[in-house]
Amino acid sequence: MLRRIVVTGGPCSGKSTLIKALKDKGYSVLEEVAREVLTERRNASLTREELSYRQLEILRRQESREKQLHAQTHKENLCFHDRGAFDNLAYARLLLGSVPEEIGKAANLHVYDTVFLLDLLSFLSDSVRKETPEEAQLIHHEIERTYKQRGHNLIKVPVLPVSERVAFILTHLHQLKGGD
Repeated sequence: MLRRIVVTGGPCSGKSTLIKALKDKGYSVLEEVAREVLTERRNASLTREELSYRQLEILRRQESREKQLHAQTHKENLCFHDRGAFDNLAYARLLLGSVPEEIGKAANLHVYDTVFLLDLLSFLSDSVRKETPEEAQLIHHEIERTYKQRGHNLIKVPVLPVSERVAFILTHLHQLKGGD
C-alpha cells in the first residue's frame, strides 16, 4: 500500500532541497506546485480574487499530480510530497483571512500518512519568495496549526545537513512501518 508522506514547513525550511535529495535516492516525489503557479501569475495584481485563484489553482494542480503519481510504482511504496493540500488552507487563512469553501472542500479530499515539519533555515528571498523572515515564521506556525487541526501528528525535523535530514526521515518511516 502506498504511503503518502508530506514534507512541509514555512518558506526557507529546505523542503525543495530535501525533496530533490530523496528523488536522487530513487524515491518518488511530487515537487512543489506553488512556485510554478506564482511564477506564471507574477504580473497579476494582488487582489483578493487573484489570491483566491492562485490558492485554488495550486490545489487543483497538486491534486492532478498526486493522482498521476499515486498510480505509479514507488520505491518502498513511499511517495514524498513537497507540501500537501493542507498548506493551501494555511496560506488561504493568512492571505485571505479565511478559507474559501471551494478550497476547503478540495483540501479535504487529500489523505496523508505521515507529515514531516522542517524547522526553518536562514531566510533567503528570491524572485518568487517575497516574504520577510517574520512572515515566514508566521506561515510556518500556521502550517503547523493547520495540519494539527486536521488530525496529523507532525514529526519535527531539526536543522541538519540535507543528508542527515534524509536519514532522519527515512529512519522514522522505517520505525513507523515496523509498528504497523
